[in-house]
Amino acid sequence: MFSGGESSVDFFKKLKDRLVPHQTDEEEDKKSTIQAPEEEIEKMEKKGKKVALSACLYGMKCRYDGSDNKDVKLLNVLHSNDYEIILFCPEDDCFGTPRPTMDLVYTENGIKAISNLTGADLTPHIQEYAIDFFESNPDIELFVGKDRSPSCGVKSARLYDRDRSLIKSDATGVMAQVAKDYIKESIDAEEYLLLQESKLKGNQRDI
Repeated sequence: MFSGGESSVDFFKKLKDRLVPHQTDEEEDKKSTIQAPEEEIEKMEKKGKKVALSACLYGMKCRYDGSDNKDVKLLNVLHSNDYEIILFCPEDDCFGTPRPTMDLVYTENGIKAISNLTGADLTPHIQEYAIDFFESNPDIELFVGKDRSPSCGVKSARLYDRDRSLIKSDATGVMAQVAKDYIKESIDAEEYLLLQESKLKGNQRDI
Protein backbone atom coordinates (compact mmCIF):
# COMPACT_ATOMS: atom_id res chain seq x y z
CA MET A 1 0.00 0.00 0.00
CA PHE A 2 1.30 3.44 -0.90
CA SER A 3 2.50 5.46 2.08
CA GLY A 4 1.98 9.16 1.52
CA GLY A 5 4.28 11.89 2.75
CA GLU A 6 7.53 10.45 1.44
CA SER A 7 9.64 12.12 -1.20
CA SER A 8 9.50 10.30 -4.51
CA VAL A 9 13.21 9.49 -4.14
CA ASP A 10 12.80 7.77 -0.76
CA PHE A 11 9.60 6.08 -1.89
CA PHE A 12 11.19 4.58 -4.99
CA LYS A 13 14.28 3.41 -3.10
CA LYS A 14 12.07 1.53 -0.64
CA LEU A 15 10.12 -0.09 -3.46
CA LYS A 16 13.30 -1.03 -5.29
CA ASP A 17 14.50 -3.10 -2.33
CA ARG A 18 11.12 -4.48 -1.42
CA LEU A 19 10.19 -8.14 -1.99
CA VAL A 20 6.42 -8.45 -2.36
CA PRO A 21 5.11 -11.85 -1.23
CA HIS A 22 2.24 -13.61 -2.95
CA GLN A 23 -1.08 -12.39 -1.52
CA THR A 24 -3.71 -15.03 -0.85
CA ASP A 25 -6.50 -13.72 1.35
CA GLU A 26 -9.13 -11.23 0.21
CA GLU A 27 -7.91 -8.38 2.40
CA GLU A 28 -4.33 -8.61 1.10
CA ASP A 29 -5.57 -8.73 -2.49
CA LYS A 30 -7.06 -5.27 -2.02
CA LYS A 31 -3.71 -3.70 -1.24
CA SER A 32 -2.03 -1.39 -3.70
CA THR A 33 -0.03 -2.99 -6.51
CA ILE A 34 2.01 0.13 -7.18
CA GLN A 35 5.18 -0.63 -9.08
CA ALA A 36 8.00 1.90 -9.21
CA PRO A 37 9.63 2.55 -12.59
CA GLU A 38 13.31 1.79 -12.05
CA GLU A 39 14.55 4.67 -14.19
CA GLU A 40 12.77 7.22 -11.99
CA ILE A 41 14.95 6.34 -8.97
CA GLU A 42 18.05 7.73 -10.63
CA LYS A 43 16.19 10.54 -12.41
CA MET A 44 14.79 12.20 -9.31
CA GLU A 45 16.92 14.54 -7.19
CA LYS A 46 15.91 16.26 -4.00
CA LYS A 47 15.16 19.94 -4.43
CA GLY A 48 14.76 22.90 -2.13
CA LYS A 49 11.05 23.63 -2.55
CA LYS A 50 8.41 20.99 -1.95
CA VAL A 51 5.19 20.25 -3.83
CA ALA A 52 2.53 17.78 -2.72
CA LEU A 53 1.37 15.86 -5.79
CA SER A 54 -1.38 13.30 -6.34
CA ALA A 55 0.55 10.04 -6.70
CA CYS A 56 -1.44 8.87 -9.72
CA LEU A 57 -0.13 11.88 -11.67
CA TYR A 58 3.41 10.69 -11.01
CA GLY A 59 2.58 7.29 -12.44
CA MET A 60 1.73 5.37 -9.29
CA LYS A 61 -0.93 2.78 -10.03
CA CYS A 62 -3.21 3.85 -7.21
CA ARG A 63 -6.44 4.80 -8.99
CA TYR A 64 -9.56 2.92 -7.93
CA ASP A 65 -9.04 0.39 -10.75
CA GLY A 66 -5.29 0.00 -10.29
CA SER A 67 -4.33 2.29 -13.17
CA ASP A 68 -2.53 5.65 -13.12
CA ASN A 69 -2.86 9.17 -14.53
CA LYS A 70 0.82 9.82 -15.25
CA ASP A 71 1.32 13.30 -16.70
CA VAL A 72 4.82 13.61 -18.17
CA LYS A 73 4.33 17.23 -19.17
CA LEU A 74 3.33 18.17 -15.61
CA LEU A 75 6.31 16.32 -14.14
CA ASN A 76 8.70 18.06 -16.50
CA VAL A 77 7.31 21.46 -15.48
CA LEU A 78 7.60 20.67 -11.77
CA HIS A 79 11.19 19.48 -12.22
CA SER A 80 12.07 22.60 -14.20
CA ASN A 81 10.66 24.73 -11.36
CA ASP A 82 13.04 23.00 -8.94
CA TYR A 83 10.42 21.25 -6.81
CA GLU A 84 10.95 18.19 -4.66
CA ILE A 85 7.84 16.08 -5.21
CA ILE A 86 6.06 14.63 -2.18
CA LEU A 87 3.50 12.03 -3.23
CA PHE A 88 0.13 11.39 -1.60
CA CYS A 89 -2.94 9.25 -2.19
CA PRO A 90 -5.50 9.17 0.62
CA GLU A 91 -7.80 6.68 -1.09
CA ASP A 92 -5.08 4.09 -1.66
CA ASP A 93 -3.74 4.52 1.86
CA CYS A 94 -7.16 4.32 3.51
CA PHE A 95 -9.02 1.83 1.31
CA GLY A 96 -6.47 -0.06 -0.77
CA THR A 97 -6.21 -0.56 -4.51
CA PRO A 98 -8.31 -1.60 -6.32
CA ARG A 99 -11.35 -0.29 -4.44
CA PRO A 100 -14.97 0.77 -4.96
CA THR A 101 -15.48 4.30 -6.28
CA MET A 102 -16.86 7.15 -4.21
CA ASP A 103 -18.56 10.47 -4.89
CA LEU A 104 -18.86 13.82 -3.15
CA VAL A 105 -22.46 14.05 -2.00
CA TYR A 106 -24.34 16.96 -0.47
CA THR A 107 -26.09 15.60 2.63
CA GLU A 108 -28.01 17.03 5.55
CA ASN A 109 -24.67 16.99 7.40
CA GLY A 110 -22.75 18.78 4.71
CA ILE A 111 -20.57 17.57 1.86
CA LYS A 112 -19.38 13.99 2.36
CA ALA A 113 -17.37 11.41 0.44
CA ILE A 114 -19.80 8.51 0.04
CA SER A 115 -18.91 4.97 -1.07
CA ASN A 116 -20.79 3.96 -4.21
CA LEU A 117 -20.73 0.34 -3.02
CA THR A 118 -21.85 0.55 0.60
CA GLY A 119 -23.13 4.11 1.03
CA ALA A 120 -20.71 4.57 3.94
CA ASP A 121 -19.32 8.00 4.79
CA LEU A 122 -15.59 7.81 4.03
CA THR A 123 -14.86 11.45 4.85
CA PRO A 124 -13.30 10.96 8.33
CA HIS A 125 -10.70 8.51 7.03
CA ILE A 126 -9.55 10.87 4.29
CA GLN A 127 -9.51 13.87 6.62
CA GLU A 128 -7.41 11.97 9.17
CA TYR A 129 -4.93 10.96 6.46
CA ALA A 130 -4.76 14.53 5.15
CA ILE A 131 -4.15 16.10 8.55
CA ASP A 132 -1.38 13.61 9.31
CA PHE A 133 0.18 14.19 5.87
CA PHE A 134 0.30 17.98 6.17
CA GLU A 135 1.45 18.00 9.78
CA SER A 136 4.22 15.57 8.85
CA ASN A 137 5.23 17.80 5.91
CA PRO A 138 4.95 21.37 7.23
CA ASP A 139 7.28 22.86 4.62
CA ILE A 140 5.21 22.02 1.52
CA GLU A 141 4.71 25.17 -0.56
CA LEU A 142 2.30 23.94 -3.24
CA PHE A 143 -0.50 21.36 -3.43
CA VAL A 144 -1.27 19.97 -6.90
CA GLY A 145 -4.33 17.74 -6.98
CA LYS A 146 -5.85 15.44 -9.57
CA ASP A 147 -8.66 17.17 -11.39
CA ARG A 148 -12.19 15.93 -10.68
CA SER A 149 -11.07 13.67 -7.83
CA PRO A 150 -13.48 13.57 -4.85
CA SER A 151 -10.39 13.54 -2.63
CA CYS A 152 -7.84 15.71 -4.42
CA GLY A 153 -9.69 18.00 -6.84
CA VAL A 154 -9.09 21.60 -5.76
CA LYS A 155 -11.93 23.27 -7.64
CA SER A 156 -12.95 20.64 -10.15
CA ALA A 157 -14.58 17.87 -8.11
CA ARG A 158 -18.12 16.84 -9.01
CA LEU A 159 -20.72 17.31 -6.29
CA TYR A 160 -23.94 15.27 -6.36
CA ASP A 161 -27.18 15.15 -4.40
CA ARG A 162 -28.44 12.00 -2.69
CA ASP A 163 -30.04 10.84 -5.97
CA ARG A 164 -26.66 11.29 -7.72
CA SER A 165 -27.85 14.21 -9.78
CA LEU A 166 -24.98 16.58 -10.50
CA ILE A 167 -25.13 19.81 -8.49
CA LYS A 168 -21.87 21.39 -9.67
CA SER A 169 -18.49 20.54 -11.17
CA ASP A 170 -16.25 22.99 -9.30
CA ALA A 171 -16.37 21.56 -5.79
CA THR A 172 -13.35 20.90 -3.56
CA GLY A 173 -12.32 17.36 -2.69
CA VAL A 174 -11.95 16.21 0.92
CA MET A 175 -8.14 16.29 1.11
CA ALA A 176 -7.90 19.43 -1.00
CA GLN A 177 -10.21 21.13 1.50
CA VAL A 178 -7.88 20.21 4.36
CA ALA A 179 -4.94 21.46 2.30
CA LYS A 180 -6.35 24.99 2.40
CA ASP A 181 -5.75 25.07 6.15
CA TYR A 182 -2.08 24.16 5.77
CA ILE A 183 -0.79 25.38 2.41
CA LYS A 184 -0.96 28.84 0.87
CA GLU A 185 -1.32 27.65 -2.71
CA SER A 186 -3.49 24.77 -3.93
CA ILE A 187 -4.31 24.13 -7.57
CA ASP A 188 -5.65 21.47 -9.93
CA ALA A 189 -3.02 19.85 -12.14
CA GLU A 190 -4.63 20.95 -15.41
CA GLU A 191 -4.91 24.56 -14.29
CA TYR A 192 -1.31 24.55 -13.06
CA LEU A 193 -0.12 23.40 -16.47
CA LEU A 194 -2.17 26.05 -18.26
CA LEU A 195 -0.74 28.78 -16.03
CA GLN A 196 2.82 27.58 -16.55
CA GLU A 197 2.37 27.37 -20.32
CA SER A 198 0.90 30.89 -20.36
CA LYS A 199 3.84 32.16 -18.30
CA LEU A 200 6.31 30.50 -20.69
CA LYS A 201 4.66 32.09 -23.72
CA GLY A 202 4.78 35.47 -21.99
CA ASN A 203 8.48 35.07 -21.30
CA GLN A 204 9.14 34.12 -24.90
CA ARG A 205 7.35 37.24 -26.15
CA ASP A 206 9.52 39.38 -23.87
CA ILE A 207 12.74 38.02 -25.37
